[in-house]
Amino acid sequence: MKSARTTRFILIFSSFMAALLALSACYYYFTTERVVYNDNIDGEFSLPDDEYLNHIIEIMDSGYHPPYPEPLGKISSAKDARKAAERVWFKEYGRLSIIEQRPYNVYHDPENGVWFVDGTIPRGRLGGVASIIMREDDGEVICLWHGK
Repeated sequence: MKSARTTRFILIFSSFMAALLALSACYYYFTTERVVYNDNIDGEFSLPDDEYLNHIIEIMDSGYHPPYPEPLGKISSAKDARKAAERVWFKEYGRLSIIEQRPYNVYHDPENGVWFVDGTIPRGRLGGVASIIMREDDGEVICLWHGK
């Protein structure tokens, strides 16, 4: 049979742990960045530009990244493009690596119906960012890569 002293210790320890857990949850809630996907287009680009085409051809020829297997569905806004890109990047490169690249830049080529989305390098960091080019009408991933 447990003594009164042991029971009291267990009760105090359990209360302390519950309070610590509650404080941790509050800290996490108030310090975690809330993601708001805006619908702003950061600019336009033209897929036929030699810079983009050469880059895409170079990536596809090198086998650097295989084509993404499933279309993502219609992408009708910059907000949809950001969400679709993040979904693919989380799956391919890991959630933590990609979250650090927020906010994402979105560029649209209305003439060819494609979206180009890339991450931003956090201040004080070196390295590359995730990039993706997707079709507007069905969300097919044309090209997906991560710089170094």
